[in-house]
Amino acid sequence: MTMKNFILLLAFIMTLSVIADAQTDSAKQNATMYYGNTPTSPTTPSYPPNTKVLRRLPDCRNNLKLNLLSPFYSNLSVFYQRALDEDNSFQIGASYMDFSGVFGSGSSSSGIDYEKSNEVTKMFSITPEYRYNLTGQYLSGVYFGSFLRYMNINYTFDKSQYIYSGSSSTTVHTSESYQYNTIGLGVLVGSQLLYKRKISFDAFIGPVYNIMVSSNHNVKSNNDINIASDIPTLFVRGYGIRAGICIGFAY
Repeated sequence: MTMKNFILLLAFIMTLSVIADAQTDSAKQNATMYYGNTPTSPTTPSYPPNTKVLRRLPDCRNNLKLNLLSPFYSNLSVFYQRALDEDNSFQIGASYMDFSGVFGSGSSSSGIDYEKSNEVTKMFSITPEYRYNLTGQYLSGVYFGSFLRYMNINYTFDKSQYIYSGSSSTTVHTSESYQYNTIGLGVLVGSQLLYKRKISFDAFIGPVYNIMVSSNHNVKSNNDINIASDIPTLFVRGYGIRAGICIGFAY
């Protein structure tokens, strides 16, 4: 997944946000002030003359968020949340990482030594999520959630391999790449607050189990997974933790 494709995905998420916002604006049109016997719609109840009635503005149902922990993982994570009703909401998140790391010299094996350099790991993920409010309503309160995460990981590096034969040696230079596709299943708990009905603060944590569904080479054990040294293999398969602290804009 290239940065260009990631930007296109963000544009798609923004389009969903605009469509949902149009629906919210339609609902806000009902939040108007009127006087008795001048209803704004056929369903508006009748009030005595000169009675001022102010209908309550509907709660915000859309939320665009950025994960503040992203810089610590050298990535960019954004989310769009849509409240379906007071208790239920749906969220979709996208993340892109472009990480560089360097291994040291490889260990000797059967007279062959090697070194890796120019290591780059690019990771893209998309995470649909369902949330249920345990307290509060719409975009505010303590919640429980479940999610599915698809992740694509590309790992590339240059390899210098030293082959010894007697007193002579040969150096072979290659460029190698590995690709992994994983599916993660998890649950989480969190709390989201709204400040002045516009600024959202969201914190969550929960376990996730990752399953590697495909790779470009046979992987027989965790030791066979080739990935940058600072990226744990739990991103590829096995149990892990998903957590975030997000700030957003609700509307």
